Amino acid sequence: VTPQHYATRHGEQRSWQLADNSVLRLDTDTAVTVRYGRGERRVEVENGQALFEVAHESRRPFRVLAGSAEVVAVGTRFSVYREGDSTLVTVVQGQVDVTAANGQAQADVDAVGRSVRVSAGEQVQVRAGLLAANPTRVDVQRSTAWLRRELAFEQQPLAAVAAEFNRYGALPIEIETPALRTLRVSGVFAADDTDSFIVFL
Repeated sequence: VTPQHYATRHGEQRSWQLADNSVLRLDTDTAVTVRYGRGERRVEVENGQALFEVAHESRRPFRVLAGSAEVVAVGTRFSVYREGDSTLVTVVQGQVDVTAANGQAQADVDAVGRSVRVSAGEQVQVRAGLLAANPTRVDVQRSTAWLRRELAFEQQPLAAVAAEFNRYGALPIEIETPALRTLRVSGVFAADDTDSFIVFL
């Protein structure tokens, strides 16, 4: 089967219906490659953030590879955010199994092939090939705010908040005063309205 490549530019979001009726939604600066075969449906997230609405097929598992993380779903709705050596998996509906490529976990480094079951309203992180021992509960509305072109923060340092805004805006935010980088920020903001955020600050 010929691989299909999907990508978005800086500040762009797009969605596609795939060959099996699954839906792929990409956030800004995201690239994925889709390969459908007889035995499985495989998607590789090269960079960025994607949401998958998976059509149920019992004979063909839906497998997502993102850096050192591997996610397997049958019929569910979940997002994968790959940034550097970190991959964050958030489940909106259903369940997925997440495995680290090297089979290691922070709590049990000898657990080769170990996976973590992540259910709706939970997320798990794989960083540098290390899989968190357990998923954590999250606010799904906040975690998927990007689908509404919103950015949601809860006591996040300004440096991280500015980095998120810079994923969308044409004019980047630069923090010149080092002490401000740790300023804690909470709120929900329009991803395309940097000016209002600056006024808020």
